[in-house]
Amino acid sequence: IRVASSSPSLTARLPHMVAHAEGFFTREGLEVESIVVRNDATILAALAAGEFTFVESGAPPAVAAISKGLPFVIIGGFRSRLDYVLMGRKGLSTSKDLKGAKIGVTGAGGLSEAVAIAAMKKLGFQRDKDYTMLYVGNSPLRMIALEQGRVDASIFSPQQQIVLASKGYPLLTDVGRLLPEVPALILSAMREKTKSNPEQAVRFLRAMQQAMNLIRNDPDRALEDTRKQRYSGDFKMEREALKYYYDAYSIVFGVANLESLIELSGLKTAMKPAEFFDASLAAKAQR
Repeated sequence: IRVASSSPSLTARLPHMVAHAEGFFTREGLEVESIVVRNDATILAALAAGEFTFVESGAPPAVAAISKGLPFVIIGGFRSRLDYVLMGRKGLSTSKDLKGAKIGVTGAGGLSEAVAIAAMKKLGFQRDKDYTMLYVGNSPLRMIALEQGRVDASIFSPQQQIVLASKGYPLLTDVGRLLPEVPALILSAMREKTKSNPEQAVRFLRAMQQAMNLIRNDPDRALEDTRKQRYSGDFKMEREALKYYYDAYSIVFGVANLESLIELSGLKTAMKPAEFFDASLAAKAQR
């Protein structure tokens, strides 16, 4: 089977790499080819074209695609919460200091904007009344904007947070824990594929769950598995960053997750939960 991951980052690839290195796929009788496809829209289009059996993608794009009638089904979770943190400029100390702030995000209609709005709302701030949203580009550009003082705060990954913290920039809030029901990544498939071969999906989910359990119980071994898969990166930083998200890996996906994603995306839909996801597959994989 061919499985696609929506990001080259270790946060997205780690369970796949552990499952390969530890032989979890092999034990389930699966021969798996894991591929990185960097864009959610591209990965979902490839799934629709039959290029992949399963895909791991950002949760909001998958839910939006299903709401538009595309024949996908969410078969399980992947990372149960967002790994974003809200970092502020030097001089700020808590999230209460964000009254009247300029918040930097990637662009209009993107995930970073939706997450930032939801996080600020949770903190008690209303857009355009209590703060201003600025579109400044991707993560490296947002880091520059923060360092140059063009924005007062922005959301970043744990790896970027470590770099910024070393330069004296304060962590204002952990967005993932602020919005605990919003998953970062999920696993999807073509609905007809899971209907015709549900056992294959169950075996795949079981292997992923085993990999996730190993990450939670022995993160050092998990990182060593990435070396076996020829991952090249800053392992010291990755180990530090892993502390922020290692416990978020899970194949569980439920109604509360779906409702949070629909609210986050601003979708208007009368579709039932069963039209978005099939919880029976992950339930069987956990037995």
